[in-house]
Amino acid sequence: MYDYACQNWLATIVGVHTSQKLIALTFDDGPHPAFTPRLLELLAQYRARATFFMVGQHVEQWPNLARQVVQAGHEAGNHTFTHSRLVGRTPWAVAGELLRCKRAIRRATGVSPRLMRPPEGKQDVIAFLTARLLGYRVVHWSASAFDWRGDPAEVVTRRVLSGVGRGAIVLMHDGVTPSPGRQTVVSPDRTPTLKALPGVLGRIREKGYRFVTVSELLHTAPLIRESWFVM
Repeated sequence: MYDYACQNWLATIVGVHTSQKLIALTFDDGPHPAFTPRLLELLAQYRARATFFMVGQHVEQWPNLARQVVQAGHEAGNHTFTHSRLVGRTPWAVAGELLRCKRAIRRATGVSPRLMRPPEGKQDVIAFLTARLLGYRVVHWSASAFDWRGDPAEVVTRRVLSGVGRGAIVLMHDGVTPSPGRQTVVSPDRTPTLKALPGVLGRIREKGYRFVTVSELLHTAPLIRESWFVM
């Protein structure tokens, strides 16, 4: 019973243990009119499915883009409504962020997200448990492009390729949502991500991998989980 609870309820998910060549690409902070449509074109070109952790206020601003993501066969995840920091918030504040985002996504796409990722990946125990009580599986990542830093495309490509493997969840971005109080500078340009993506998709596919949504990945094998909390 304890193992089941840890594996299925008390798990911050970062990947899965699998012998299959499966990878889940994820894109945070969108949708964005300058970047999301171009990203969808590239994913379609390489027949790759992905999961988009959307910010609710962006979904309200550009509902057609959110709808296009889902209609293209990709998965929508909850990334809160305002992309504000969840650490130190009350359960009611966290729930409000998640419920407002869920309503925005459902109105725009007709589907309700079942996956959640906290802004910047930062959560405390209260934020995590609130998300779980609302029925979400909390998903982080095992490899990051760090594409918000403004590095050239070749650096982004190299960073992703060096971090991926079987059952990996990869973090990239299709939107721009600076967090209040963040100490590091976030680049507003996702062009390097778009330029890096053909190399990422092509070289990973050449190795025999298949790109799936996070939910598809989680159904294939035991989870890799971490106690991922910020106090």
